[in-house]
Amino acid sequence: MDTKKKILAVALELFNRYGTKAVTTNHIAKEAKISPGNLYYHFRNKEEIILQLYRQMRHEVGFEQKSLPDDICSLLAYCRFVAKVWWRYRFLKRELVHLIERDEALKSEVTSDSKSHYEKLLSLVDHLVKSGSLQELNEETKQFLALAISLFSNFWTPNWMLLGEEVDIAKATQVTQAVRKLFEPYLSPEEAKKLKKCEGV
Repeated sequence: MDTKKKILAVALELFNRYGTKAVTTNHIAKEAKISPGNLYYHFRNKEEIILQLYRQMRHEVGFEQKSLPDDICSLLAYCRFVAKVWWRYRFLKRELVHLIERDEALKSEVTSDSKSHYEKLLSLVDHLVKSGSLQELNEETKQFLALAISLFSNFWTPNWMLLGEEVDIAKATQVTQAVRKLFEPYLSPEEAKKLKKCEGV
């Protein structure tokens, strides 16, 4: 593993365990067994490390992918995959609102991505209607479904924390069941039958 990747891997582990406020670049350098100067050769500050981890997470999730799921089973499988990726970057879910207040570069990318994600969710709902997976829906309901999935995506884990619950990967991936229940009232009869056969979602 090259030094830059090692710094990111160590930072991710420390941020997940202790939070970004408690972890300094010196902590990261010490854990990575490199000098602070070596760390600063690759990253000017902690904010740059956080921004790179956000970009890394975004790439792993596949925000840029163009194809849309053709049915609910495919959508739920993708939701489960995304939840597992988010769990690996869980400090971002815990702290993202706070982090974007401290870093304009991160805020710009997160805001742009969030808007793009919402628009893609609207396209997804419309696509599922056209493919016959969902019943005909009015525009208000389409927007409701897209917004609800967006809220689940961003605040599922923090909400459990606010309720005083211990959050582990099992709790994090339960968001898939929440998305499933969200769509169930709007499924076409054919899709409702297929949904019963979905495994692991």
